[in-house]
Amino acid sequence: MGRKKISERCLEVARKHQPKDYTIHYRSSLTGRCCRDGKWLSAPRPVTRRALHVFLHECHHAMNAYSKFPSYYAEYQCEMFATRTMESAGLEVHEKSLADARAYVKRCLEQSVRSGLLAEDVSPEIAAWCGYSQTRMMTNNLPVPDEIKERLKKCLALATSDNENEAELAMAKAREIMQRYNLRTADLTEEGSFTIEQRIIYGSTKSVQHWETCLAASITEAFDGAMLYQRVGNGYKMFFMAAKTDLEIICDLFLRIRPLITKMSAAYVARQRKRRYRPAPITLHNSYRHGVVKNITARLGNLQKATRPEPIKGPGGFGGGTDLIVVKNDAVNDFMNKEHPVVGTARPSRTRLHGEAFDRGHADGNSINLHRSVDGAGVPLAIEVSDSIHIH
Repeated sequence: MGRKKISERCLEVARKHQPKDYTIHYRSSLTGRCCRDGKWLSAPRPVTRRALHVFLHECHHAMNAYSKFPSYYAEYQCEMFATRTMESAGLEVHEKSLADARAYVKRCLEQSVRSGLLAEDVSPEIAAWCGYSQTRMMTNNLPVPDEIKERLKKCLALATSDNENEAELAMAKAREIMQRYNLRTADLTEEGSFTIEQRIIYGSTKSVQHWETCLAASITEAFDGAMLYQRVGNGYKMFFMAAKTDLEIICDLFLRIRPLITKMSAAYVARQRKRRYRPAPITLHNSYRHGVVKNITARLGNLQKATRPEPIKGPGGFGGGTDLIVVKNDAVNDFMNKEHPVVGTARPSRTRLHGEAFDRGHADGNSINLHRSVDGAGVPLAIEVSDSIHIH
C-alpha cells in the first residue's frame, strides 16, 4: 500500500472512530490528551500510522471512563483499542508505536505501585505485556559511621574539581562508598521504616530564582528526598525533607554548589561585557545558570542509578533492595503530606533564555562533576497558604 493510500486509509479510520460532539485540536507532536468534561481531545493529525495510533488512543479515552480503575489499566485498554482497530482496518501498527505503548503502560504501572497499589492487585496479563516485574529482594544494611559520611562529603566536594581526572576519581569513590554502605537505605529502622527530617534553607535573593529551586529539587530527588519552596515577606525559603543521612548530604551539596554556580555565572557575564551587542545581564545570568543546572540534573541522574542498593535475595523471597527505596519514598511523601497538607503547582517559569549563554553554562557544568533532578517539563508545586509555598 502506497504512502498516499495509507494516509487516506488512516483518515478514514479516524473519522469512523472520532467521538461525537468533541472538538478536535491537532498538535505537531506524537502526543495526545483528552478532556471528557470539556469534550475536547488533542492529538496529531492522523495521516500516518503512528499518528493514528495516538489519535485512536485518545478517542478511546473519550468514549470510556475508567475512573474506578488504576491509571495503568485505563492506558492499557486505550493502547489495545488503538492496536486492534488498526489491525482490523488492515493497517499494520508501527513497531515504534508498540514499543512506546509498552513503555508508557509500564511507567503508569510503576507509578500506581509507588502510590500504594498492592502487588497482588497488579494484573499479570498487563504486567507481562509491558515487561513489568516486581522482584522482592533484601539488602544488607550496614551502620554508617560519621567518618564515612564525612568521607563521602569530601569525595563529592572533590567531584567539583576543575581537574577532570581528579573529579572522575572522586565520583567513582563516592559511588563505591554509597554502594558499600547502602546509603540509599542507611537510616532504616529495626521496624523497617524510615524517620524523615526537615531542614529550611532561605533563597539567595528576594525574588524566587527558578534555577535555584530546580537545583534544590535535582539534588533532593537524587538522594530520595522531597523539596518545596514558599514565598515569605522578604524573599522565599526552601524546605528539604529526607532521611537523616540523605538530608545531610543534600544540604551540604546544595549549599556548596549554589554559590559556585553564582560565581561561574558572574565570571561569564563579565566576559560578555566586552561585546558590543549582547542581551541584558539578567538574561545572561539566568540562561547560564539554567544551563549549568541542566547539566547537573543529568549527572545526578547517573549517580542515582549507579548507587542503588546491591540486590541480595532474602529467605522466603522477603526483602528490600528497590522495595526499600519505595518504602523510603512513601515515608517522605507521608511526612510532606503531614507537614504541608495543602500544596499546589507553581506557575511555570517565564524566564527568557539566551541560547549561547545556556549552552556555555551547560558545558561549564562539567566542572561540577555530579548531578540529577526534575524533569525539564516539570514545574514546582506550591503550598497554597497566604504566603504561597512552591514545591518541586
